[in-house]
Amino acid sequence: MRPTITLFAAAAHLCLATDSFDYVIVGGGTCGLVVANRLSQDPATTVAVIDPGPDARSNPLVREPAPSLPLFRSLLTNWDYRTLPQANALGRSLSIHSGKGLGGSSLINGNAFLSTALHHQMSGLASIV
Repeated sequence: MRPTITLFAAAAHLCLATDSFDYVIVGGGTCGLVVANRLSQDPATTVAVIDPGPDARSNPLVREPAPSLPLFRSLLTNWDYRTLPQANALGRSLSIHSGKGLGGSSLINGNAFLSTALHHQMSGLASIV
């Protein structure tokens, strides 16, 4: 049985004209990969995920939080969008970091997870929903 998810990162895997898939997910960020995972729960369904960035899962800068800062500076893993000059930032153009590759921005976030809600706040929300 062939795998139900095929990942196409930039130049990592070539798709042949004869290949066919039940679903093609464009964008291998967090959402795209979650959708692909859900769709592939049926073993008879084939899913392809395509992304212009690299498959950096084996990159030690991605796997360990401490040395992940260089990922922000790498155009291989960061789209590094720039704003127009901002009047309230002394005319500076600012970087907006956005992950490029399988995993999207979670690729470059240094495994950071910040929860702004405390446990008792979430429990209170659950009681009214």
